[in-house]
Amino acid sequence: MSSQEVNRIFNRYKAGDYKHLLQSVFELLDAGMRSNANAHQMKSLGTDVLNTWARAIESERNDFDISAYSDLFAAINCCVTWEEMRQTFREIHGVLFRKIEVPDRKQQFAEILDYIRTHYNEELSIEHFAEQMNMSAGHFSRMFKEEVGEKYVEYIAKYRISKAKQFLLETDMKIDDIAGQIGYWGRNSFIRNFRRYEGITPAKYRTIHQS
Repeated sequence: MSSQEVNRIFNRYKAGDYKHLLQSVFELLDAGMRSNANAHQMKSLGTDVLNTWARAIESERNDFDISAYSDLFAAINCCVTWEEMRQTFREIHGVLFRKIEVPDRKQQFAEILDYIRTHYNEELSIEHFAEQMNMSAGHFSRMFKEEVGEKYVEYIAKYRISKAKQFLLETDMKIDDIAGQIGYWGRNSFIRNFRRYEGITPAKYRTIHQS
């Protein structure tokens, strides 16, 4: 298989276009049949396709193990006609793709945002959520920005500041206590971040908006 064909398979898999993954195999098999490919070439092509399918699937799981597909490779090796090869790939396609459930990313990120809003005063490490979604921290960060519209750290910081503003205006809590209540380690880091987003100190904000 050419690198172009391999890339096409990966792109179709990532797009969830499983129907055309099977169709593209049939097209390759038809091309082989027209060129009078022999049994060895036919099985080599089938093996290449299955190997590429498997790698496409496992590229998102980071645990590629070719041995898990040994029975499927054996089925290809048992084929003796083009029609048998086509039927075998129909069955393999059913095993590999029909049962795959594409995660609902929007729902997953909605749940993460709900969690952040409920636990904003706790430690919210990006690694924790990345692990939950079976992603690297870098990949999770990019996906979060894509889905939510701003960086992970920015979203949390802004949400904490919004809660701080509530405490400043609705309670008589001291600045130090508010800092602890919204998840900051100390007064100084809270004041510095508050000024960054609001342009004034928490004390000044309270004075202006309560007067």
